[in-house]
Amino acid sequence: MATTTTTTTDRLASLDAEQLHRIVVAHEAAKRARFSAEYLRARVTIAGAPEFAQASAEFTEEIMELMDRVGYTGGRNTALATIRWALLADRFRDSLSEEEHRALTASFDAAAVPAA
Repeated sequence: MATTTTTTTDRLASLDAEQLHRIVVAHEAAKRARFSAEYLRARVTIAGAPEFAQASAEFTEEIMELMDRVGYTGGRNTALATIRWALLADRFRDSLSEEEHRALTASFDAAAVPAA
């Protein structure tokens, strides 16, 4: 029996404004507690990938469209950045340790649609 892994990208389309707000709240709490070394190391690793700029631009457009569609007007910059890093973590998962991937997706996972 095969198992399927639901990615952050798969879950993105079903977010609503309330879930976007919860992602922002989760991210702000993590920021106040100071980001972990794994979080910072993962961002440096991903930012160094040749495909980073293109992937980031694609995700930015997708996330902005989602926020417009659901009428989210709250902490748009924080929501955008948090979700974009979670999506980038999935895209570049093979370059990250499990701990690094988890660090970048934690705020999304804590507040968004549960994985299947």
